[in-house]
Amino acid sequence: MLSATSPHDHVSLGHTWSNLMTNALSPATNNAYNTGARAFLAFATLHNVPKLSQSVPKCTMEILELFVCHCVKNLHLAYNTIKLYLAGVRNMYVKAGHGNPLCNARGQTHVRLELLLRGVRKSCVAHSMIRKPVTGYILKSICLRLRKGLFGDYIDRLMEAACLVAFYGFLRCGEFTCATVVFDPQSNLTMLDVSLRDTYVSINLKASKTDPFRAGYQVLLYKNDSELCPVRAVSRYFALRRGINSGPHEPFFLLPSMKVLTRTIFLDLFSKACQSANVTCVGLKGHSFRIGAATAAAEAQVPDYLIQTLGRWKSSSYTRYTRISPQLLCRTQLQMAQHVLQ
Repeated sequence: MLSATSPHDHVSLGHTWSNLMTNALSPATNNAYNTGARAFLAFATLHNVPKLSQSVPKCTMEILELFVCHCVKNLHLAYNTIKLYLAGVRNMYVKAGHGNPLCNARGQTHVRLELLLRGVRKSCVAHSMIRKPVTGYILKSICLRLRKGLFGDYIDRLMEAACLVAFYGFLRCGEFTCATVVFDPQSNLTMLDVSLRDTYVSINLKASKTDPFRAGYQVLLYKNDSELCPVRAVSRYFALRRGINSGPHEPFFLLPSMKVLTRTIFLDLFSKACQSANVTCVGLKGHSFRIGAATAAAEAQVPDYLIQTLGRWKSSSYTRYTRISPQLLCRTQLQMAQHVLQ
């Protein structure tokens, strides 16, 4: 059957296969896996690992263990990054038709490799930076500083809108910024994705971590009549944004230089805003808005199922994002005491 097809058909089917395999994973996951695969190939070349086939080197349990040690000692990678690199190695070998090198013949992860990774995890705990939440105090301090003028009127309004949208929308940084300077209207936030109404803002998330098949998710942010109102902030930004390059498929968060707001640029501006507002930015990362939103909701005694819905979590993993404050602990213990004394 295949022998009867023309060379052109073979090439065409090959392109289709490649596209389907690429689309099986999100762009961010593909990039992360490719980084891990390149690191493994560089390691194999450095240590003269023989070839298994034309595209990949030999991969035994011993080689994988040495690669993990290389990641720790020479690349100074954290546990989660090493796990991601190993997933990239697995993906490379599966795509090459050689099966999963991380598992034995029964499909179980090699016990010795698991022990090694457990050792990596324990050794990294003391050195890991715990991600801290963007609290209400931090958010208020930054917004007030931006309103006094910091980067210029346009960027000040952009940053306030981005911070409040990220907080109230429980957004991951990659859901409102771009990973690179290359803007993709098929996955990144466009002008068409944001609708401003009198009492709310509607944001269409075309792609996110918990939506692998890109069904899309509509985030609704309502006016709250406080000094930290996302609707008012988006309205103020919109008033300037509509004046520049405002086609429906253009980036929603666009800098005056016509460059898209990337994760790196946003975090750099956020860090500078923190410093200017005399707020420590140590431990504040891209996920800190999402963590802060979950923590604030928990402190406001929002039911668990609503926190899970607001954050678009598919499981109870949302509990990892809540940070318990001393005030909440105190309030809880007072409630316990009152119940005991009844």
